[in-house]
Amino acid sequence: MFNLFKKKKKMDKLNYDDVFNLIYAVGSSLNCNLGKPIKGRFVESVICRTIENSDHIDEEYDILVSGSHRVEVKSLKHCLFTEKGNAKKNKTSKITLKNVRGEGDYDYRYICSKFDELYIVDTGNDLSYSIAKIDSEDLLNPDIANWDSTKDGFQCQIKIEYLSFLCKPDDITIDKNNIEQYDTGAAQIVTDIALNLLKKDLKYVNVNEVCRHIQRNWRIPFRNKASNARGRVCSVR
Repeated sequence: MFNLFKKKKKMDKLNYDDVFNLIYAVGSSLNCNLGKPIKGRFVESVICRTIENSDHIDEEYDILVSGSHRVEVKSLKHCLFTEKGNAKKNKTSKITLKNVRGEGDYDYRYICSKFDELYIVDTGNDLSYSIAKIDSEDLLNPDIANWDSTKDGFQCQIKIEYLSFLCKPDDITIDKNNIEQYDTGAAQIVTDIALNLLKKDLKYVNVNEVCRHIQRNWRIPFRNKASNARGRVCSVR
């Protein structure tokens, strides 16, 4: 049995196949409103495990590398490749980089000052799974990125030619016949994220409802982290 975890130890380093097999294992089980606070953090967490000397911070930026390099991670379905696996011709889909939520006045320059590098993760399907990155300074160039202000944040579209791809769909193999081997790993990550949310004062997240949703759909007993996955993790694919 494939095992991503060691007892009370940080998860072993992941490769990109691991990342997207974990995302595939999660499936659609976190697509509802209650699951959204965890879904983005799940992607951030698994991406963090592909980067040497990194920690998942989950603050104004998502990942801290070697104590100083700040990485923001954004995931979206079919933002880099179409559902049929064709590369986007010119620009990415619109990517939200800040949800304001009444926190004050921001502009895109301020937002970009909070991280050094942006990772974009296409979580659409096995024909579009991919990761690309770009420096935050490049996002300030109007010839590279177009910004739009919305009622609850900011969105940008980035010209594909300026992205550095870490992996493309042809690089990824999803082991559909044995995806169960990733279920325990996915459940552990979701459990850790939910428990961390419980420790934070997030006014826009009803953490108790999130935890109840996870327990109903993922069958994860939060009182006992040592046995946090029973049977299939995903009740919905």
